[in-house]
Amino acid sequence: FDEADRLFEMGFKKDNEFVLKNVKPTRQLIMVSATNNQEIFRTAYKFNSNPEEVKLNEDDLMVANINKQIAMISEEETMPFLFNLLRKNDDDYTIIFCNTQYMTSLVAIWLEQMGFKVKPISGRLPQNKRTKLLQDFRDKKITTLVCTDVAARGLDIDDVSLVINYDMPHEAPSYVHRVGRTGRAGKAGLAIG
Repeated sequence: FDEADRLFEMGFKKDNEFVLKNVKPTRQLIMVSATNNQEIFRTAYKFNSNPEEVKLNEDDLMVANINKQIAMISEEETMPFLFNLLRKNDDDYTIIFCNTQYMTSLVAIWLEQMGFKVKPISGRLPQNKRTKLLQDFRDKKITTLVCTDVAARGLDIDDVSLVINYDMPHEAPSYVHRVGRTGRAGKAGLAIG
């Protein structure tokens, strides 16, 4: 199970346990996530007599080739700052993170009206439309995605060179996952919050 902690948070614990009850006992179970919680460990113990935890040094959670910067600006300066940042990095493939679906839509509308090739993506969007949108992004028909944390995990897009936290996340693990969308496959990335 990839992003096991998030699956549990989203209400799929019973579904996961149903699958685990019905697989052969000889099958190997691997639950993977950059962040874990006690519920994952309880489930691992419940369905496997000898679970092993592989834990990386916390200093290694952030990729070294990601330049992390913070912008100390007022709320009124956020949109002009974002506009100028995107103009300066016009050739970059960018993911912008917002904390709510409302802000995701609002920021995408503003940027679209300013001429950017941008689309919003959130949990409200049906899966088939999310899949199409992500394919358009991979195919470079869209250069900027404005997302909620639904896109912070599990997206494997190599060419994202800029991640912007329009809203800073409420929890540190969310920051790690968001920033991890850039600097992939050995490439350099820039993360601004």
